[in-house]
Amino acid sequence: FNIDNNAHQVKIIGNTFDHLSSIGLDLIAPYPWMSGPPMTNVLVKGNVFSDVGYGTSYAAAIYLDNSGSNIVVEDNVVRDSSVGIAVNVEPYYGPFITKYVIVRRNLVSNSRYYNLKIGSGGSGDDCVSTMNGYVVNDSVMVHNTSFYGTGYTGTSNGFGCGSNNRWKNNIFAHLNSANSSQYMVWPTSIATMAATWQLDYNFFQPAGTNWFYWLGTFYNSLAAFQAGSGQDTHSLTGDPLFVNAAARDFDLQAGSP
Repeated sequence: FNIDNNAHQVKIIGNTFDHLSSIGLDLIAPYPWMSGPPMTNVLVKGNVFSDVGYGTSYAAAIYLDNSGSNIVVEDNVVRDSSVGIAVNVEPYYGPFITKYVIVRRNLVSNSRYYNLKIGSGGSGDDCVSTMNGYVVNDSVMVHNTSFYGTGYTGTSNGFGCGSNNRWKNNIFAHLNSANSSQYMVWPTSIATMAATWQLDYNFFQPAGTNWFYWLGTFYNSLAAFQAGSGQDTHSLTGDPLFVNAAARDFDLQAGSP
């Protein structure tokens, strides 16, 4: 389902997207063949996405691509998909900027690649040259729950090119005993942009190694990551005490930290 540019005051609420080979909900604008300004004031709320991008597809359940500004993605459930929620900018004829996006109170579990991602680019992109001008700025991830069970090897958070973004008050649980990847930041050229980010007051439940990959370095504990990055200074690790994660009940028990 696509929402293109020149869309304003739009609400996508209470829908179900299931077993799709490509993107579930795509907010995309403005490519050269499209007329009108980028979209603004869009609400994506209370939708359920399952098995989006099945097979070998690389496709997000909720995908913001060159999407404009003032967009809220909240209270959605995404499970067992290729990528959960991605706020991105693909290089085309731009430059393009996605900004003022709020991603909050979503529950994303067991995505094949990433549960959550903010920022343009990927493992082979250089934010100084190939991604210059294609960025996600002034956006936030807050009060989301990201969960990976023991048999899953995806990454809780992917970070891309952009400035002044925030990740706060989220729960990131990754129970794979071999690789509990919480953060993935690829190119060292992103360092200048990363210096403008704020990551803090998050709660981590990792079970294995390689918790954080940050600007070319792996960190296998929160303390090491805090010391090496200067981020997540008030964040904690432990068991969030979900009611029953195996049954997809991610409410918190009494006594949860």
